[in-house]
Amino acid sequence: MSPGMNPRLPRISALLCLAALLASGMPGSALLPRQAAAVDIVVDAGSIWVEPSHPEVGDTVKVSASVWNNAQYDTSVVDVFFWDGSPSLNHLIGSMQQGIDPQQSQLFYTSWDTTSLLSGFHDVWVTANPTDFPDPNLGNNNASR
Repeated sequence: MSPGMNPRLPRISALLCLAALLASGMPGSALLPRQAAAVDIVVDAGSIWVEPSHPEVGDTVKVSASVWNNAQYDTSVVDVFFWDGSPSLNHLIGSMQQGIDPQQSQLFYTSWDTTSLLSGFHDVWVTANPTDFPDPNLGNNNASR
């Protein structure tokens, strides 16, 4: 420390920065170290719905899924993608973004124009990933129905 410098000045500066972050309205988990603020996003196959349940080619279909945040921290943005078949086939139906509070679920949905599809069975996949914190358990971030 420089001679004549107040030893309390760095501590006061840190407290002012913390107060500014809190006043900004950022989620509380944004103040935690990234390792501690990991989330666990879960897609359950039983929560994937297609309406109407037996669409005809040319119908506009609503596809929805409930996505859970099983962690103790909120996540401000979760990207959810809906796929016609495995995501590796790259047939994206649509996507949606929104946050999920800790220990809560949110409904994500999209519309699917089936005009250009072939008739027959289509396996709908849903993938979900948080954008603001890491998810160490990626095995439960996708499901199909």
